[in-house]
Amino acid sequence: MISQTKLKKKLKRKSNPNLVNMITFLRKQSPFWLKVSEYLAKSKRKSIKVNLGRIEMIAKPNSVVLVPGKVLADGEITKQITIAAFSFSEEAKLKLHKAKSRMVKIDDLSKENKEGKGVILIT
Repeated sequence: MISQTKLKKKLKRKSNPNLVNMITFLRKQSPFWLKVSEYLAKSKRKSIKVNLGRIEMIAKPNSVVLVPGKVLADGEITKQITIAAFSFSEEAKLKLHKAKSRMVKIDDLSKENKEGKGVILIT
């Protein structure tokens, strides 16, 4: 886990105001959400991108999955799950809508689940 000071320094390098606000909000929550904010604060080169095929392999039906980055459309999804991510590609949104899965923003999930219990973190 990185220190709050290092996290603040990383925030200064971010140019997306939505991302900065989300990281600032999450780091004040429980230790689980602090860890998620660290993943979101990584450099663009180290940012997390996860394909739907990988989510399909890991997630069980009706589970909650968190991707601290972007969800991409490679692969198929057949289960009804809740996926929280910073962003979704347009094709991924279509596939998730077709599978009747729920897409939420990370900060909305953190408001619903303060401690992060039962959330599968995919990095």
